[in-house]
Amino acid sequence: MQLPPEPSRPLNDFTDPQQERIYHKIQNRISEGVAVSYRDACRLRNNPLLFESTTHLVAHLLRDMESAIRNMALPDSYQRPLNSPTCPICKTPLTDKCPKCGSMLEKEVQKKEIEAIARAYQLDRKAEEQWKRLASKFHGYAHRDSLEPPRQYTQSMQNFFDDVDGLLDELLLILDAQHSKAIAMIDALLESKNPIDVKARMLRQKMPNTLNYHRYLFQKLDEFEWLDHLKKNKFFDRPPTPIYDDEIGRYRLSEWPASGFLARMAQKAQKAGVQKNILIIALEIPETENPYVRQDIIDIALALPPDMSVQLLPKIQSWLRRL
Repeated sequence: MQLPPEPSRPLNDFTDPQQERIYHKIQNRISEGVAVSYRDACRLRNNPLLFESTTHLVAHLLRDMESAIRNMALPDSYQRPLNSPTCPICKTPLTDKCPKCGSMLEKEVQKKEIEAIARAYQLDRKAEEQWKRLASKFHGYAHRDSLEPPRQYTQSMQNFFDDVDGLLDELLLILDAQHSKAIAMIDALLESKNPIDVKARMLRQKMPNTLNYHRYLFQKLDEFEWLDHLKKNKFFDRPPTPIYDDEIGRYRLSEWPASGFLARMAQKAQKAGVQKNILIIALEIPETENPYVRQDIIDIALALPPDMSVQLLPKIQSWLRRL
């Protein structure tokens, strides 16, 4: 059975301006992927009878999203308890659950991280306690109770998800404030005296994974020495895929700053070693339907010497056969 070319039935994305505002903030400040997860959670909430397991599906999506926001907001100085194989409460050695006091590692780590963020960004006490209360319930709501049927989508569950929306709206204000700090962090890393391999690794770990930040980074890079280290840190591994937009009734596309940077470097490269490195990276870019990425690969082929560019021909021919 082949995948359908587009959704067989349109679903309502958002029921109020708050949800749409949260979606766009996540899209701009965290990543397109996390934003899509939130939009799918909203679709399920707006069509709760579509699946019997709606409660669990929504809780899973919101749980992952809360974790992403927490990781984004954690101050650089924070030391994760996961680095230590002991219970954060009683220091007993553990894996997932402390055999001595019964505390769940996930919840304790979650609590400590929230407290660190609250201190760093001067979050008021009420918001901090609300965050800890809601986050502590995600695990239970995301999973069934033993072999019991899926949890029904009740008014109390709707109220819980509404409370999560309110919390997200407030937390994303933190990330808005972080935007200028993120830009400053990228600039500081690029201007530091650290080796390029260290810079690339730190950018991968600390830079928000959004189109805007990637665009900002790659516009500033102009040295061939970055190529190997960007490849090693997987900056060329995930070209953006077309995303179907119900509102406009077609797929939405975006350029990929990484492939644009690679094409720019190909046009400048004169040494055979650098050209070969660019070719290897271009050949290893995963198959994509994104025309912007395809155009960048064609530009790379045009910029490289004929004996190298011919190696990109099978990739390009495969696109033409599918037109």
